[in-house]
Amino acid sequence: MVKFDARESGGTTTFAPDQMEEARALAKSIQSMQPAPAIPKNPKTGPQRVAVLRSIAAGIPGMQDYLARMDAVTTKREMENLDNDKFELIPSLRGSKEQIGDLDLYWTVADLRDQKEREINKRLKEEAQTAKLEKEQEKTVKKEQEDATLKRHKERPELKKVLDLISADFRTEIVQSITTRFTVMVERYFTDGDFNLLRPGRSGNQWENQTYARVSEELAPLMVPTRKLNPNWQNVMAKLASDSADFYIEQFENKMAWKLGDVLERKGGGDVALFGNVRDHAIRMTFPDKSGFQVRTQQVISTSVNGKVFARYPTTFHDVVLASGERMPVPSAAKMQKEFGITEDKSGE
Repeated sequence: MVKFDARESGGTTTFAPDQMEEARALAKSIQSMQPAPAIPKNPKTGPQRVAVLRSIAAGIPGMQDYLARMDAVTTKREMENLDNDKFELIPSLRGSKEQIGDLDLYWTVADLRDQKEREINKRLKEEAQTAKLEKEQEKTVKKEQEDATLKRHKERPELKKVLDLISADFRTEIVQSITTRFTVMVERYFTDGDFNLLRPGRSGNQWENQTYARVSEELAPLMVPTRKLNPNWQNVMAKLASDSADFYIEQFENKMAWKLGDVLERKGGGDVALFGNVRDHAIRMTFPDKSGFQVRTQQVISTSVNGKVFARYPTTFHDVVLASGERMPVPSAAKMQKEFGITEDKSGE
């Protein structure tokens, strides 16, 4: 039996006769350590009780092995496995009357486990934070690299000239389409011309509600909420249409620059020209190795379920000639990726 009695002055440790040799060896070992650890005489806290437990471990059958395994634990799974083995490793633990401080030995072992678990949780948290930071840094570096590549592609003069021509035509279509849609929205909402007794919130369409709020103001205080159309609402609509067009055109140019700029770099340059007139929205590309293709794009303006206008730019490839001089039958995205490295970018479509 081993008992650490905190109630006696000086904190006396008492061993059974058959454990005296082990106790003497432990005492000698403790005295020989430099610097000697401070063993609390009257342990009150978990860490203090654990310190005492380590100092008397040699006198408790199986405790040293348990401590060694506990110190080696690095994961929660290993901790669970040790929990399952602790009564086998420390036979006296179950129903033990041995005490450290005012608590049974079992609770000091629990303190040791909790202390180790906190260490594991702290390390896992630090590792997770480090991994998150590294991932964010990698994402930032990747974004910077992609931005630099895109900027380089968009500044290629042979590509920029053609895209500028098509973009200008697309932009005119977008402004006209969005302006028409905005006007219809306003006329449908402000049915009497200037005033409307219904709140914008009556519509389940968030984007339309936001648009209405930009071109009108609520008159107050009135018994019935009333909105008045601003005199300059048409100018506001024109600005909204222009800003939307700028956004969608940038999407188009980025999409095409990614697709075609990459090919130009891999092929060591090439000739880029409009195919037909600008209204055809077709580009012919030929490369030094005699390969080439025609890419056609179109602008599809749609409205989401929330009423927001958006644009897509699907592309198709035609008249594809390989470096061998052979023509590609039925060009597809998979075939163009294989032969020219063109990946299908879904952004903006």
